[in-house]
Amino acid sequence: MKLKNYRLTFLGLVLFATGAWAQSVDIMEEIKNASPQERAEAQAEVLTDVLELTPRQAEKLVEINLNYSNQIQQMIDKGVQDDVLFTSIQELSRRKDEEIKGLLTKEQIYRYEAHKVNLQKMVEDVIQKHAPK
Repeated sequence: MKLKNYRLTFLGLVLFATGAWAQSVDIMEEIKNASPQERAEAQAEVLTDVLELTPRQAEKLVEINLNYSNQIQQMIDKGVQDDVLFTSIQELSRRKDEEIKGLLTKEQIYRYEAHKVNLQKMVEDVIQKHAPK
């Protein structure tokens, strides 16, 4: 996996796994600068590996990710304020999450949920580490 894709993947998953990313201007800017296609493919690449998706599931996951990435991009292009963008992304994330779960087997859903918990913990640890003291 290319380093840029890895970083975009991480940022994209953070975006949909937790609200903590809003604390970091740098992360917000990187997400804004990535194209919807880059965000969608990067997210799908990681989840395909973690969840051991079939080719059909992976293809559908890219479609779902692209749909939501395009919606986010439209808000970014309109210049929606970060706090409004954050709230909108949280709602989109909930809807996207349900669509993704609709693709998965019970075992994959279990791994998906565990992956999100681990990612959220990792992000919270990073934010706590860099929080002003």
